[in-house]
Amino acid sequence: MERMENRYRYFVLSLFQNFSFERAPSKKCSFAGRRPKNCKSFCKTNRVLQEALLFFHLFLPLFLPAQDLSVPEARIFHAEGADFVLSSGGHRTVYQGENLGEGGLLLNSGDIVQTGADSRLEMQFSPSGTVIKLGENTSFLFTDTRSLGLFYGRLRIVSVNEIDPVNIEAGFAVLSIKNSDIGIDYSIERGELKPMLRSYCFQGSAGMTVSGQPGPPLNEMELVSVELRPSTTWIEKRPLEEEIVSYWNRNHFSGTPAIPLTGQAREVLHSPAEISRRNTAPIPIAVKPDYTPFFLTNNLKNGLISFGLFTALGGLFAQGYGMYSYFSEGYSDQSVRLITYGTIPVAAGLGIILGSLFINPKEPAP
Repeated sequence: MERMENRYRYFVLSLFQNFSFERAPSKKCSFAGRRPKNCKSFCKTNRVLQEALLFFHLFLPLFLPAQDLSVPEARIFHAEGADFVLSSGGHRTVYQGENLGEGGLLLNSGDIVQTGADSRLEMQFSPSGTVIKLGENTSFLFTDTRSLGLFYGRLRIVSVNEIDPVNIEAGFAVLSIKNSDIGIDYSIERGELKPMLRSYCFQGSAGMTVSGQPGPPLNEMELVSVELRPSTTWIEKRPLEEEIVSYWNRNHFSGTPAIPLTGQAREVLHSPAEISRRNTAPIPIAVKPDYTPFFLTNNLKNGLISFGLFTALGGLFAQGYGMYSYFSEGYSDQSVRLITYGTIPVAAGLGIILGSLFINPKEPAP
């Protein structure tokens, strides 16, 4: 920063050495095509303006707020328990316990971190100071320090950045987090393909979008549960559960990380692990029914009826042509085959129509 300020001052000095507003009093001295009445006063005013402008450019950087020009990066600085896997650049590496090396592991865009049944790890973003802890059986995608992904599992994020939010995408939902302590659990039930998301807040607040639509705000000591069901999206908001509080009390953040934190982040990480639970009444959330299964079933029924009608009409047309040939030209094998084989599409079409009448799409409850 100091080097940049010195270059800036040198540039300004060079500028004023090569270009000057001051002119010596002479017959050629003019302003807007006219010679001023008092040429000496005019040139003196120019000199004063020049010095004021030079002073302004030289000392302005001293009063500007310092800007951190460091490149944002993310590092895994702590691991505990069993092994975890880091997939980076097409290569898959298994790390054992706390053997991360000096300075931790630097994450690149597109890296995927996977923890096992008994492994947990922590990462930190710099220069923002945001820290994240991954629980066991978690798959995590790092894009950049502002965009993350959770394929499955659970994590906790402590963000101390009040300006730029961190966006975490977990399946069908996206959480926008800044200056907050947020936890996310995301899972899919085996065999039923029912995604289940639980997001909860220990401090601060967070915004949420569900399937591209604005979701309920997540406030302090609250939990929002979202479940995708076959015919609807179920959203429930309630107080933070004791089981979640106990889990993160047992698996709280570790000690001082490799990268220095801001004062606010140190206070969050080194504060007592116990989290108080606030007694609040459940807050009902409106659920928007999903009519997609209803429309799909209804379209299937209408399609089957139309197909059955066309099939039966085709058979009737063949039989009618056969009857016409039989009465106009007399008995022939062709007319007999048309009358006989035309019965098959007529019967099939009527069967499809009758079968489709038993398909009754069920409209979701409001």
